[in-house]
Amino acid sequence: MDNTDAATASQAEVVTHHQVKAAGASATQQQSEAPAVVLQEAAPQLDNQSTIKSTGDQYHEALKQNSILITQIAVLQKINEQLTTQIEQWHTYRSKTTVYIKDLMAKHQATLADFESNRQAAEEAKTLRSQNEALLEKEQTLQDQVANLTQQLTTTKADLTKQLEAAKTDLANQLETAQSDRDKALNAKSDLQNELSKQIVAEQIAETDLKHAQEDLAAAKQAQQQLEAELTKLRAERANRAATSVSSQPAVAVPTAKALADSGVALNRLDVLPSSDVPVFESDFPEA
Repeated sequence: MDNTDAATASQAEVVTHHQVKAAGASATQQQSEAPAVVLQEAAPQLDNQSTIKSTGDQYHEALKQNSILITQIAVLQKINEQLTTQIEQWHTYRSKTTVYIKDLMAKHQATLADFESNRQAAEEAKTLRSQNEALLEKEQTLQDQVANLTQQLTTTKADLTKQLEAAKTDLANQLETAQSDRDKALNAKSDLQNELSKQIVAEQIAETDLKHAQEDLAAAKQAQQQLEAELTKLRAERANRAATSVSSQPAVAVPTAKALADSGVALNRLDVLPSSDVPVFESDFPEA
């Protein structure tokens, strides 16, 4: 990868960091604004925030490892370029050597033609032959070195390709795992928020029902007080009527025992019957 890929990875790392930070800040703000309805909801929400933070850290670490691998690959590519340059230099040197050898061979042939009958010419030819053989050996050595360098380059390319593929696979797995964990955490957060909203609505409905029940209870108590006042007034009127009826009878008339007993039963009925007809409201709700 070139510098553009490294810059893109760095920008992705910064954006991911800001996204994780913004997610944590949003979760904190929602937690501070939500009313404390049930204490048992606090612990799962904290675990959810911890999971989101852990997922963000894993994603950040994966991007960091990717940046390190990109840097290592750039260094290896630089080494590869240097090896390629050396091989090209060896090929250039080999070409020059071949030209030089051909020139020596031409000189050798010319020397043999000119000094064929001369011993000194023969010695020079022998010397040239030896030099030619030495150059041929050197050329063979250079060819072997070039072959070794080519083999090393091929092996290095294969190793780099394997390492790069393994790194890509490992990074893809880490990113997939981090994405899955983040999706699970977000789903859990959404479920908790939905449940919290349901509980808030249920509490509001319960508070409304309680308010209505308290109003009904107050109205029932007021009605009971009015009924008790009317019953008290009715009892007083009946008592006055009974006293008026007794005082209006002739003085010579003495009530019999049966009449007195009937009057007592009637009075008892007047005292008992009205109170039994009055409804008594009992409730567990606190008074308003």
